[in-house]
Amino acid sequence: MIELPSTLKSIGSEAFADCVKLEQLTLPASLESVAEWSFKGCTGLKTVNYNAVNLKTVGEGSDGAAAIARAPFAASGNDEGFDLNIGKDVTEIPPMIFYQYNPRNDAPTIKSLRFEQDSKCTSFGYNSFRGCNIKSIEIPSSLKAIGSYALYQNYYV
Repeated sequence: MIELPSTLKSIGSEAFADCVKLEQLTLPASLESVAEWSFKGCTGLKTVNYNAVNLKTVGEGSDGAAAIARAPFAASGNDEGFDLNIGKDVTEIPPMIFYQYNPRNDAPTIKSLRFEQDSKCTSFGYNSFRGCNIKSIEIPSSLKAIGSYALYQNYYV
């Protein structure tokens, strides 16, 4: 488990890439930017707690471009997938954050997607969960908009 500080503003390109022993991760409320492939290949992930209420930039590379294949959690998770818990103060899931560019038909990236009680989440950005093969999802009653391709290529849903 890695304890990220509650004051963390950004996570750079490939900062935790291929950390195969990383099992639990909490993205703090203060987080504003997650760069390309930040958690790519973290195949040991079992739980991700997402509390980033200020996240504005996702998957941007050193060249300033955000490309589909540069999603922060690309090729993460294992054959069972990880549990994704969304904090109640998160109002939107940004585009591309959990996108999988080469999804497997036979295994989930996200085993379960849960929102805390009294969730304030109102939108899923485009491609936010594309290719994740989510096995179980609880959509909060606060949700007002689902972006293009947000849940595309989820073979278990």
